[in-house]
Amino acid sequence: MSITIFGTPVCPNCKSVTSFLSSNNVEYSYKNVGDDIEQSELEAMVGRQVRSVPVIVAEGHEVSFDELKTRVTSSALSAELGGLEL
Repeated sequence: MSITIFGTPVCPNCKSVTSFLSSNNVEYSYKNVGDDIEQSELEAMVGRQVRSVPVIVAEGHEVSFDELKTRVTSSALSAELGGLEL
C-alpha cells in the first residue's frame, strides 16, 4: 500500500498518524507542507482547499485517519489469516 502523509512539524495529529503507521510496521512517505510541497500543489493534488493537516493519501486517494486505520488493521488481519492452515 502506497501511503503519503502531508503535514507540518508542529501538528500533533500528524504525529499520531505517523506513530500509528510506524507501530504497525507500515511504510509511508512524509511530506512537510511548505518545505517539500507547496500548499497550492497539495490542493491541486487532492482537488480541494486544504485548511488543516494531516492530509493522508493512500493508493492515490485521500483517506481519513479512521479509514487508514481500518485498511491497515484489515491488511494485517488478512496477512495473519493467510498464514494459517485450516
